[in-house]
Amino acid sequence: WVEKGRAINLGVIRPEAVSAHESLLANYADLYSPGLRKRIQSGFDIPAIDYVRAQRARQWFNHNMSESMKQVDVLITPSVPIQTPMITECTPPDGNMEAGNQLPMFTSIFDVTGQPSHSIPCGFTSGGMPIGMMITGHPYDETTVLRVGNAFEKLTDWHQRVPTDIPVLN
Repeated sequence: WVEKGRAINLGVIRPEAVSAHESLLANYADLYSPGLRKRIQSGFDIPAIDYVRAQRARQWFNHNMSESMKQVDVLITPSVPIQTPMITECTPPDGNMEAGNQLPMFTSIFDVTGQPSHSIPCGFTSGGMPIGMMITGHPYDETTVLRVGNAFEKLTDWHQRVPTDIPVLN
């Protein structure tokens, strides 16, 4: 599911992103970080036929996700598939976005389906970096998602803790 959803997301979001940002990039490219500019401009490399295929696959994916969700009120997943990287690993000066590209692996699935999702703290790694839990609900049911998140926060104090051993950027 994750790989299919991510592929569909990239096939749709990148052409749409470059379409939305095209005039801004032409006039204000220097205001975009190299990594973000590179990701947006990658939309130029996606042929129209691939965009159409991704839109069709999106319909199939949404139907199957809807069927899978009939058995549950919410879906609980990690917010990201990797240990939270330092911000410098996500947006390095050379524009290599390897860590940054992995971060939306799970969240992008729900960009495809349009389901409401809410990420809340649920712990810390041994290195002191925060861990997020994503709560995803049925389309248009933000209320249940927020209620589950609120209930979790009432039972835990992760949302009140602050990382202590992380270097501050200057």
